[in-house]
Amino acid sequence: MKKSLAQLSTLLFFALSIVSCSSSTIITLNGEQMELTNFIGKSIFSVQNEFTTKGLETLEGTSNEIWVSYSEEIDVTFHSSKSTNLITHASIGKNPL
Repeated sequence: MKKSLAQLSTLLFFALSIVSCSSSTIITLNGEQMELTNFIGKSIFSVQNEFTTKGLETLEGTSNEIWVSYSEEIDVTFHSSKSTNLITHASIGKNPL
């Protein structure tokens, strides 16, 4: 019983590792893989021009300081500073605040 529990724990660890790795990578419109961390610090407008053709949708949670936006084409939500236009956070899926 101990051996099979240890094996199950190991399998669960590897499964969670795979899921967590894959959740930080997207496929761009031109088919390239890209890490979400590559968006951090970039201008939201540069990202919009380079990675979308439809533009970004403003989401709930947008304030005077932060623009929460979503790209349906690459399925990513961005948080960007309105004062600098720089992306501070990127996540997979449509994630309003």
